[in-house]
Amino acid sequence: MRRVPSGLRMHWNDYITSTTRSPVTRNTNHMLHKSSHNTKLDHAVSIPIPPPKDRIKWWNIVPGDKVRIRGDKTSTLQEVYSVNKIANHVFLRGIRVSEKHQDLKPFNYSHLQLFVDHFEFPPKPGSDKPQIVPVFVRRWKMTTPRWNGDHLHWTRYAVATDPSLPGWDKTEPLEVPWPANTEQPPTYQVTSNEVLDEEAKRTTYVPPRPDVALSDAMPDLYLKSFAAPETYDPSLPVEFFLADELSNPHSRTKKQERWQLKQASVKQLREQMLASELAEANADGRSRKEARAEAAWKIARTLREMKKAEGIRRAIQRGVHARVERRKVRRQRKEEARIRRLRETVLFEEPNQVLPGTSDIAQRYV
Repeated sequence: MRRVPSGLRMHWNDYITSTTRSPVTRNTNHMLHKSSHNTKLDHAVSIPIPPPKDRIKWWNIVPGDKVRIRGDKTSTLQEVYSVNKIANHVFLRGIRVSEKHQDLKPFNYSHLQLFVDHFEFPPKPGSDKPQIVPVFVRRWKMTTPRWNGDHLHWTRYAVATDPSLPGWDKTEPLEVPWPANTEQPPTYQVTSNEVLDEEAKRTTYVPPRPDVALSDAMPDLYLKSFAAPETYDPSLPVEFFLADELSNPHSRTKKQERWQLKQASVKQLREQMLASELAEANADGRSRKEARAEAAWKIARTLREMKKAEGIRRAIQRGVHARVERRKVRRQRKEEARIRRLRETVLFEEPNQVLPGTSDIAQRYV
């Protein structure tokens, strides 16, 4: 058995909460590293755990199974009480750590053998009474796990038993049934803070019919009703007025529609400019090849200008120009304040101060 690295440990609270009594497998999250696997935990409050590569992925020993402990000469049948799939630990009903510590003693998954059933064996020499011997799984195989709507299910088979069954054709594996699932579905108590099912399923809104004829003036009536509520008819289907406003403008369908419109307009522009350039070429005496090259250059320049204009329009719509103007005004105010401070600066008369141009040294250079 591979030695568990001393650096990977798990807190006792997480170890207890990850222990389960469920005989079914709903996920393989125990194969992942958990955030609670702290390598700096105190040994007094933590337990060593194997790395994910050494953990059992598909558990064929689950709560409710009958097993025996390897090395037990009496082959006493024990019932699996619970399992911890992160630590590869199995807890057997009634086997405590000691008389002082009444906690269940954990056994490693590899230290147990699954009980199949009692089988009839030939009688011992000198006896004519057949033997009834418990048979355990020595080696097994399983089918591919499939999701059945509630949990992952597979069938487990014994391909080798201990002791070997007399007259058993090993080409036909021996199926080992799963224990009965005694899990009780969670029960919920309805309190005053919860809504009853019949109340939640009750129809409280009926949308208007889509075949209602709408006029162009109806949205204006709805908007004007905020100033004059008495002019609005509440029976009008308001949902149609707000459909464009409440719908997502960034949906894939609308993006595709805008892209298709743009491509159609660009195609139409290309055709118009090419036709115009060819008509001018006939009048100027240029060849069609030269006219096409000139048209291609003009089309590319026009598309660049359109792209630049669109960028400026979007920038104005985002408020970029407004921010630039605000920054200009702010810089101008700062510059005016700096000049005003310099102009209004007053120096107190102190020793060794002279006015420029009045000292003897300054007069020498005049």
